[in-house]
Amino acid sequence: DYTEAIKFCDESLKIEPNYIQAFKQLGKIYRDMPNYELSKQYLHKVLEQESEEASVLNDLGFIHQVNNEFDTAIEFFSKSREINDRENVENNIYAEICEAHCYLEKNDPEHAELLINKKKIVKNDNDHSYKVRGWICKELGKINEAIENFEKESSYRYTVRDSVWFDLAFCEQKRGNLSVAIEYYKKDIEIYGLKAVVSQNLGYAYFELGQYENALKWYNSGLEKFPGYVDILNNKAELYSSRSQYDDAIKCY
Repeated sequence: DYTEAIKFCDESLKIEPNYIQAFKQLGKIYRDMPNYELSKQYLHKVLEQESEEASVLNDLGFIHQVNNEFDTAIEFFSKSREINDRENVENNIYAEICEAHCYLEKNDPEHAELLINKKKIVKNDNDHSYKVRGWICKELGKINEAIENFEKESSYRYTVRDSVWFDLAFCEQKRGNLSVAIEYYKKDIEIYGLKAVVSQNLGYAYFELGQYENALKWYNSGLEKFPGYVDILNNKAELYSSRSQYDDAIKCY
């Protein structure tokens, strides 16, 4: 109940105008609402009093990360990481993982891989690090390693991230395990509903297996829900061309 939470924090600041705990709480509340501009204002008020507050630096890094301001996010995560290293905080790896993710988003997977495989992270691996390491390996074409990390992520908690099954399906499809990929795609649909890229990839998996009717079924399901989705139309045209159904292929193009 953010409205009530904000009210009590504001009351706190009426009693003590520079009360740092209220600033921290308001920063987190506005982060989660989300109202990132107000969140940043309160988080910076904390840093004016406690310039080396790692959790606040992480919150600011997160806000810049979700706004695709990766260089600024890296600055905050890097400073948080340095503070934890200096204070010998061994089990807090949030900043390290996020920094690696930012480098991946900056199209620098090699730098990201160096960060995500640091001893401190590997020693304290969690579902967040498995996810980011999996993405990095997928980007670098290290498909077996990507699958290993996504499998660890998917078994880490009772509820798992949206798209982990897609990531596993994509990687299994890349290494030619089409039947396994199909099962993962269907699991993704069962939990999260049909997405355009899933219907596209699922159709293509059936196409590669030579099951053309099943491939058409999934292409058509995708186009029914996402009319005019170009990649599905291209795949469908390719299927028709392979079957010498050129008029149908032309319609798709």
